[in-house]
Amino acid sequence: MQLDLFWTLRWLRKDPFLAAAIVLILALGIGANTAVFSIVDAVLLRPSPYASPERLMRIEESNTSGAVSGVPIKDYQRWANRNDIFEKVAPYIRDTVTLTGHGEPEQVIAVRSLRLFPVLGVSARLGRTLIASDDEEGSRNVAVLSDRLWRRRYHADAGVIGRAITISDEAYTIVGIMPPDFEFRYSEAELWTPLRLTPASSWVQVVARLHAGVSVPQARSALAIVARQMEREEPKDRAGFKILVTPWNDMPDQKYKLTLIFVLAAVGLVMLIACADVGSLLLVRAAQR
Repeated sequence: MQLDLFWTLRWLRKDPFLAAAIVLILALGIGANTAVFSIVDAVLLRPSPYASPERLMRIEESNTSGAVSGVPIKDYQRWANRNDIFEKVAPYIRDTVTLTGHGEPEQVIAVRSLRLFPVLGVSARLGRTLIASDDEEGSRNVAVLSDRLWRRRYHADAGVIGRAITISDEAYTIVGIMPPDFEFRYSEAELWTPLRLTPASSWVQVVARLHAGVSVPQARSALAIVARQMEREEPKDRAGFKILVTPWNDMPDQKYKLTLIFVLAAVGLVMLIACADVGSLLLVRAAQR
């Protein structure tokens, strides 16, 4: 072993340009594969952080034009209490807010939601998540932070639980910190607050958890009946109206999954080419000797 190391170091010293070329080729191949595999692992291979993810669905609407959109509040309220289909349903809205207090003002992506964490089946790393009483009128404003925001703005201080912050000029209290592997639909989201639906609320996104034993086709059939009833009531405004039920695990869409697989195969081929190039250089070197 020591003799092999000695000869290797001697060879590198005698031909540093060849050694640098080999290191550069291998570094490019290994670096590209590592970068792409980390993305594939995060998107396709890593287990879901949600409890029973196969029962999580996203609910959307479409019309005769085929455009897919969120759900108007009046539509959500019509079928959200279908206890024969859903165990829990959570509307949510993506928002951009300004966070002040404890440092410079900062704009972050927030998710305002109603019963979101019980639907997902996730718990906080520190403190607690949002609970049902947080959505009641008159309750105090509370917020849950992502692990990323907690580390960046509060330097991973466990004492932030119970601390006051200001979100878009409103006072809030920090009640929880999410685990580092928790990501919602918007990976850039760093803050969660109660939604508190009002008559003035308009559109929401919806995630739902099916009852155990209820299949996706059964849920689609039940909501298709609701959609037909709503279309008959408003034939002009709801032509071709559909309520779409899509498994949460289908995000990203299948075409993006295939794209990632093709990219991984491509960088794997780059690694093979890099190994072949290094082998060719070593053969040339051996022939010269």
